[in-house]
Amino acid sequence: MHSLSHLAIRPMLHIFAITCLAATGFVAGYVLTFVLKAVKMTRDWQYRVGGVAMAYPFYVVLTICTIDWLEWLQWSHEEYDVWTVVGTFGLWLAMGIPSTYIGASRCMLVHFQNVGYA
Repeated sequence: MHSLSHLAIRPMLHIFAITCLAATGFVAGYVLTFVLKAVKMTRDWQYRVGGVAMAYPFYVVLTICTIDWLEWLQWSHEEYDVWTVVGTFGLWLAMGIPSTYIGASRCMLVHFQNVGYA
């Protein structure tokens, strides 16, 4: 077995990690909508869910870009190149935003079924 054979699985692990992170959006959307229902603020829930869906990916990308910028200032090699970060961010948003909205919609449907509207 070659000593670098473990690197062949890294792209698959990368995509798997992004998919898992995007899937957690379902839980985030469900919990946010549940809390909004508890405090009776469900009027503009779509905008709030959109903000929640994008907040954590933006934070992670900003952190990685800040670390890369600090490494660039010290003339060291960056861990992730810019296009990997941008591609990961785009893929995360493309899968995470619908996942968050699906979780929020599921919570809203459960609410309406419990009170007899559906």
